[in-house]
Amino acid sequence: MKLFFSENGYVDIRSILADDERYTFVWIIGGRATGKTYTFLKTVIEDDMRFIYMRRRQTQVDLIKTPEFNPFKRLNKNEGWNIVPAPITKNHSGFYNGKMDKDGIIRPEGNPLGYAMALSTISGLRGFDASDVKIWCYDEFIPEKNERAIANEGSAFLNAYETINRNRELEGEKPLRFIGLSNSNTAANDIFLYLHLTEVVERMKKRGQRIWKNLDRRTMIIDLGDSEISEQKRDTALYKMAQGTDFIGMSLDNEFMDDDFSNINSMPLVEYIPKVAIGEICIYKHKSRSEYYVSSTITGSPRRIDDTEAGKLLFRKRYDYLWKLFLNGKIIFENFYCKKVLTKFLNDANV
Repeated sequence: MKLFFSENGYVDIRSILADDERYTFVWIIGGRATGKTYTFLKTVIEDDMRFIYMRRRQTQVDLIKTPEFNPFKRLNKNEGWNIVPAPITKNHSGFYNGKMDKDGIIRPEGNPLGYAMALSTISGLRGFDASDVKIWCYDEFIPEKNERAIANEGSAFLNAYETINRNRELEGEKPLRFIGLSNSNTAANDIFLYLHLTEVVERMKKRGQRIWKNLDRRTMIIDLGDSEISEQKRDTALYKMAQGTDFIGMSLDNEFMDDDFSNINSMPLVEYIPKVAIGEICIYKHKSRSEYYVSSTITGSPRRIDDTEAGKLLFRKRYDYLWKLFLNGKIIFENFYCKKVLTKFLNDANV
């Protein structure tokens, strides 16, 4: 794991990207201020890689357009660069080398080094030619608890990749490289749920596993739980004051503090009767106890409800009693994925 940290203790994005180029999709989950964004931007500029820097919401990208919130602000200071953002369209901006004019104002020059955009508005880029883009960074892809959800975020992410990547591989080119960066707010973020990576991260946490690679899926997940920077930050004022809070677990220990892992256990299905299946989960009732079990294994002949908006409404109407059972601890889940999926199906407003 030390391969992915530089001598100063910060994450080494260049080493991660060079480790094995067959892994097209790289997800990095790490504590705050471990250098994820900084070293990504430094790497793409030094290695002359045209890039896309993405955030979830357009309001976040609008801030990036300003000099005060320019993500290159510290790099410009440390490296002597003058990289500045400038609008291309209403919702999309570019990053350019800047040159000071006679009035002392730094103005963009030449072609963009990279682009800034939001997942929530990328659907407006259908005609955008991104053939020159080599890598896409989705920064803070796991939302904080108070952030508003993006409808169908998992499929929106895949559509965004399709929009940017186009037919590169069919034309003999390498696929667009993707890197997702985030703090460890929740393993049950919409993208991980949609891609069935929530179960992977859950197993990684249980095993103390820091790296997961799946060549069939061209995907790698890295847990930066060994960061020396996080350990050093324990002695700073904020983290001394915040001792005993969930904030410490998320920021320094890489724990998913927004996730409740209670009532999760693998149970023998022979003791249960399948009642209803929706999407990829099935809800079972115990043969003798007032107890329910939710599993990703569907057996027997349960009632099947389609995972559609109409199906979800029907499910909530007919099986709303499950919410009370859930709150009373009467439902056991095979894994955290099943738990999160059921609560979303029952009532997204109450998750």
